[in-house]
Amino acid sequence: MPQLEDVELRFDSDVKLVFWSTERIVGIYDVYNTGFKRNGSLVQSYYGYWNKSTNTVYVDDTMERYHKKSVLSGVVLHSSTVVTNPEATKDYNNYLMESKPTDFISKFSYPIFINFQQMHNFTNILLVQDKWFGNEVAGLEDGVAKHLHEEISDLSSVVGLIKKDRVKFFDFVNPMYRFGTSFMFRNRGTHDLWENEFLKPFTTKVWLSIVVVLTLLSVFLKITNWIETILMKANGSYSFFTAILITVSVICQQGSYITPSRLTSRFLFFMILILSFLLYNYYTSSIVSALLNAKPREPTSYKDLIRSGLELGIQMAPYTFTIFETNMNPDIQAIRKLVFPDRGKPHVWNVTDGIEKIRTGPYAYHMESSIGYFLIAKTFDAGAICELSDKIALIPASYLSFYLKKDSQYKNLLKISLRKMEETGLVHRYRLIWEEKKPPCFSNAILLSVGLDQTFIAFFVLFVGLAISVTLLVFERWYYHHRKSPMERAIPKPSFD
Repeated sequence: MPQLEDVELRFDSDVKLVFWSTERIVGIYDVYNTGFKRNGSLVQSYYGYWNKSTNTVYVDDTMERYHKKSVLSGVVLHSSTVVTNPEATKDYNNYLMESKPTDFISKFSYPIFINFQQMHNFTNILLVQDKWFGNEVAGLEDGVAKHLHEEISDLSSVVGLIKKDRVKFFDFVNPMYRFGTSFMFRNRGTHDLWENEFLKPFTTKVWLSIVVVLTLLSVFLKITNWIETILMKANGSYSFFTAILITVSVICQQGSYITPSRLTSRFLFFMILILSFLLYNYYTSSIVSALLNAKPREPTSYKDLIRSGLELGIQMAPYTFTIFETNMNPDIQAIRKLVFPDRGKPHVWNVTDGIEKIRTGPYAYHMESSIGYFLIAKTFDAGAICELSDKIALIPASYLSFYLKKDSQYKNLLKISLRKMEETGLVHRYRLIWEEKKPPCFSNAILLSVGLDQTFIAFFVLFVGLAISVTLLVFERWYYHHRKSPMERAIPKPSFD
């Protein structure tokens, strides 16, 4: 069909040619070009025929349309990827197939793209950029996006982030890589000094019930003491306040200096001891657990991070610089000023240096989560891993997709091929290699210490009690001194000289 050689047919063209085979049979052929101006060839494949006498179309469905149009032999396509590692070798095809922990996104994407290439037998010319998108709307002025928009490249061999303003210019196919960034730091943090951990083992209703029961026990203790001393002529009368002191002392496991002599008082003491045993055991076990498991306050917002006093730094990643350029959120711009101070060097580090700064701290370093988790699992001890905080991110977690120029002729081919790779587990295999999860915290493997900020309330109550005691002592001295008559005050105190 030489007359169609110069027609700009696409790979996804739905063009049919009709030829009379006989007087009553019309042959139908599917015609497309595997790659116009890309060293492709014009293909005519049998589609079916029309029987004029029966007015019926017969379609050859022995092969799916995908399999009929899946061979791109001889076609030369250009694909664009991203390499941000300045130490990467210039042999990018081999670099992107290495397992070294650099350029996680590109190394996840490229083997999948190579499988796509091998499935369809085309020749790939790899173009390398240092970023995915530019900083303007839709990012068309730079990076892989520029290559696709200007048709320098036919496909991206790296996954990218879907955004509303980019959908007008690009088709995103099969989200598959979970991408996230975060400020990572060791949250040694402090606990709220006024958060009373010592009241947490019991609810408010239980505490009120305990107060009521202790009051009733003190009343019963005083009544039995009164009956025993007045009616039964026993020795050892004491006041109601002494009864309260005895009850509280026994409940607090401090014992009592008074030993009851009658059966009624002894039985009441026995019940107080049983109550003390039950409450004390439950309370002590709960309070130890609460103090050891209490987590310090953790910054969860941009404002918390800015006020935390942590020094901030970022990974040398193009998407982070893009966020600072395009997002005018006041808090993000405040973070930008801390990362790029007016004086001194900008706090931009490679990942290895950034991880070391986190480890030695206090330092918050923003980076791609998968890279961070991989290196942290290798270099941090169990205690540091349990202190790791990663809840603040400049880019929310999302899935990245392969992308092409809008209405690309290879869109459906790539989409179906990626689906087949998903179904066979190939994509899942690369996820297991390159999608790192946060290292687990094995708290039973580390020694936990209770800090002063967690026990502040106990010491506060102690010092308040001491202050009240001294105040009462001064008041008693003054009160009893002024109760004496002038003659009693004039009597000199005995001397032992």
